[in-house]
Amino acid sequence: MVRAEFGTQFLLAVRTGFESFGALFIFLISCWPYLILLVLGVLVYRKVSRKKLSV
Repeated sequence: MVRAEFGTQFLLAVRTGFESFGALFIFLISCWPYLILLVLGVLVYRKVSRKKLSV
């Protein structure tokens, strides 16, 4: 059994890490409409809950 050298393993790990980071970035970009809806929902909830407390 032949083992890959340290440098080869290191470069493979770096490449895999960058690919995973890229996949995560693409996933977050594809979810932006849901993130906007979430932020708007939180803002509306805060506004409604403040009105109920002041009444």
